[in-house]
Amino acid sequence: MSYSISLQKLVWGMLTLCVAFLGVFFAKLYRHRRRMKDLVSSNNNLTLRPALLNRTKPGPPYHPILGHLLVAAKMAKALPPDVHPHHYWLWLRQEYHLGDFFYFDVWPMGPTSLIICEAEIADQVTVKHSLDKHPMVKEYLKQHLGTENMASANGAVWRKARTVYNPGFATGHLMTLISDIVEDVTIFYDVLSELAETGEVFQLEATAMKLSFDMIGRLVL
Repeated sequence: MSYSISLQKLVWGMLTLCVAFLGVFFAKLYRHRRRMKDLVSSNNNLTLRPALLNRTKPGPPYHPILGHLLVAAKMAKALPPDVHPHHYWLWLRQEYHLGDFFYFDVWPMGPTSLIICEAEIADQVTVKHSLDKHPMVKEYLKQHLGTENMASANGAVWRKARTVYNPGFATGHLMTLISDIVEDVTIFYDVLSELAETGEVFQLEATAMKLSFDMIGRLVL
């Protein structure tokens, strides 16, 4: 009898925890969607000059519960599975006739993002008012570059790391490497020509990445 009572209490305890978890989750979901609904329906809160404001739609169609998850599913079906992520935002902009920037909310599957498609606006948040990189950048890069790396660093830490590479990008040093850079680009051209002659589809990213590594290696080493 005592065993049955203990098992019953365990089951009720687990059910209580599940209900509490779902209650907290849906409360967070409600608050998040309500906040995002205000953002995607208006851009008056953005402190940009009127000439830079998005004059069309502030984002794709927004579902009050699912956010942009339905849009993300449609996009996944429309694009190849191995397409570069940059094509996501181009596809969204063209499909829904969006302007220079728009919100994209797929929480809790991923972070809410402000997609910027115009150089002058991007300059506002990367140069004039340099914002910190998203924590996901560091989380992703640490498996390749370790926890402390320049690519995911911010502020004083980034500036200190950047000074180490400054001599490699100095004008005087670059002038001494022009012939080597031309040689690398010539090889890149030959590789592309051979691939083009096959008439088959190939991934440009892998080939271009090799060129980037060759050139950057010459600059900093």
